[in-house]
Amino acid sequence: MLNNLIYTAVVISSPIIAGHISTSVEEQEWIAAMTVSSSRTGAIFAGIVGTIWMTRAPRISLHLAKLTTTIGFLGIMTIALGFNAYLVVLGYFICGIGQYALRLSGVTYGPSITPPDFLAEVILAGDTSVRLVSLIYSLGLVSAVAAGVYPAILLIASGLCALPAPNLMQPSRRSYHKQSIRDRRKLIHKEDHA
Repeated sequence: MLNNLIYTAVVISSPIIAGHISTSVEEQEWIAAMTVSSSRTGAIFAGIVGTIWMTRAPRISLHLAKLTTTIGFLGIMTIALGFNAYLVVLGYFICGIGQYALRLSGVTYGPSITPPDFLAEVILAGDTSVRLVSLIYSLGLVSAVAAGVYPAILLIASGLCALPAPNLMQPSRRSYHKQSIRDRRKLIHKEDHA
């Protein structure tokens, strides 16, 4: 949930950041479009590279929680400290890579700690809570910007709030690791008896 603060903040603040660093309407439109495009391109890039890495070294999946937070925080800092359009676009590309790790960690770790009979309910509850947090964050961001707070400060605050996320995900990471060891042993046992 904490990692979602990073990725919610980035999406919501895109047009506001574009408005703050642009000097014309055309430039604002270009920056806003490029932030969305670069974020999606980052996710696609991460998907391709991630598939290759996960195939060659499946143990990387044990570090997804750390990657999600680290990459997201790096992206947020690049956006927040980027006083020109190119740095902001680069920050959104980095956040796209982190968003891939966020989605993959949810798909990987979630089923390892959730009983199969309750997986649908847990996914529904998780999506609902993320949407609620997105709504609250959106209202807070718009209110803060209307009050004169620079959106970069809110981005940095979101990144700082997400820093404890990898530590909070340790139980699910351990559960996933134990489950993957059991699955590997079953596969080896099945191959030996075949």
